[in-house]
Amino acid sequence: MEEDIVLVAPNCGAFAKRQFPSRRLIAILDEAQLDAFLASCRASSLTFCGTWRQLTVRVSRALAQWAIQEPERGCGFSLATNVSPQMRPRRPLDGNRVYEIIDGFPATEHNAAGRQVIDSNFVIGRLLDPNLPAPSGVVITGHGSEYCIRLDSRWFSTFNTAFLTDPIILPSFKLGDVIFLNCCSSLKLGDSCVPESYSLAALLFSLGSAVIGSFRNLHTSPHYAAVFAQALLQGNSLGEIVNRLNAESNRFERGVAFQLLGDPLHRLSPVNIRPSIGPLQSRPPQLPLPSSLRRALEDNLGLELLSAALTRWIPESSALAEIHANVKDLTESAGSTDHAWHITGLGEEEVAQLGQFFEHQRHALQLALITALAQSIQTTGWIQTRYATFCRRLSPTTHTCARCGGVSNWTRYEPFASYLPTVHREECDHCGTTQERIGDGPQLTILTVQPEASSVAISIPTPPQRSQGLLLFHRMPSFAPIPWPQNGGKVHIPYTALSFLGRLTLVAAVLSPKCLALQYHTFFVCPDLPHEMV
Repeated sequence: MEEDIVLVAPNCGAFAKRQFPSRRLIAILDEAQLDAFLASCRASSLTFCGTWRQLTVRVSRALAQWAIQEPERGCGFSLATNVSPQMRPRRPLDGNRVYEIIDGFPATEHNAAGRQVIDSNFVIGRLLDPNLPAPSGVVITGHGSEYCIRLDSRWFSTFNTAFLTDPIILPSFKLGDVIFLNCCSSLKLGDSCVPESYSLAALLFSLGSAVIGSFRNLHTSPHYAAVFAQALLQGNSLGEIVNRLNAESNRFERGVAFQLLGDPLHRLSPVNIRPSIGPLQSRPPQLPLPSSLRRALEDNLGLELLSAALTRWIPESSALAEIHANVKDLTESAGSTDHAWHITGLGEEEVAQLGQFFEHQRHALQLALITALAQSIQTTGWIQTRYATFCRRLSPTTHTCARCGGVSNWTRYEPFASYLPTVHREECDHCGTTQERIGDGPQLTILTVQPEASSVAISIPTPPQRSQGLLLFHRMPSFAPIPWPQNGGKVHIPYTALSFLGRLTLVAAVLSPKCLALQYHTFFVCPDLPHEMV
């Protein structure tokens, strides 16, 4: 291959000479001349130097398509600007690490030791502290556009706007040596509707970072982030990294998508790491997901159905509404793994990390959901009054009560709306209301309630797998619900913990991903003699 060449757009010659004094400069007057030059160019790298308006999608695509013909090639944009290096805010660099931040997931640190999953708030805190060294590279994956990108529960943006409802961070200093904005159209420049003064890529570039991004909309993938991080630490030039990203997007998207705002020859000192990211490998659509990801998706779909029902039945609960929104977001993330696994070839390590993440998040949301439900039952009473008007009540069927052996009736409530679950409710002639089952799941083993001298003793079976449960009392809001022991056992509730005595109904609620099961035990504690129970 030949030398590294700078292509100079009209009226940018003086800037290009100052910026690239040792490289060959070639004037490019229009797009037709650019196409003719690229058709026979054998250079190692091409840098297109132009004003904002001259750095168009058409030029981005032409350079990227030229570069991917040879894996060693590189290309990039040089923005003719009045900001000199001396005018840019200075910040020391840590050349041994690259941070990867993905909206809704834990962060990842890439370094010589490999990849470590770390808390995203810790990473964001380090990035936003100008007194700490900036990392070699930062890749942010999430929703975004020319002026903003999602950063966990916040937004990086060039201006404050009510359109972005979460807190906004306005970058004001260098965040890293190289920033990869892994979102749609982050490096759509001259022909974007967003002007230069509001471009996030242009702002980060003016603060001293090289910026990689996409010049069009695309299916954003964490795979691109991992490719970038490894290639940067291995000492590849930025032009080569962009070329590799475009080779991946060409397989994935059937077309190039990425460009560089910076010097394509810039590279970091290599870190001795073991290669772990290979070319994107797609899988046939009919190939099933790994069991951990399939279970995560199915569990979240089931939990979303239950949270939708509770939110619909108990509309006054702001806590339930917030939890339901979080469950929907988690279902979205779980659903995206199907696409990521089939198209972007997630490896075993990524699958394991995602499986653990979804399990942890689902567990937390289940607990929040059943806690909010418990508050409603303790405050307002029976849940049956909530769902009955949304369902068609079918004729009951007669059974034998598992608790007392008497006659019981099971009634099925079929929802009018398809997005709501079916409900089964048991009423016993002797025990009264004994249980409800919302959604699809096995019946719980019956609890037993026994009086003791100063407390109620409850024998509790082992709950279903991947479930959370609480013990509470109907219409007793002052009672703090007791977690259901994961291994079962016996729980003692002292009478002194109850805000009133007399006729009481113990509610045992268990929430698994696809079923909400409730048992009811009604008994009497003599107000004058607390140790007596009927």
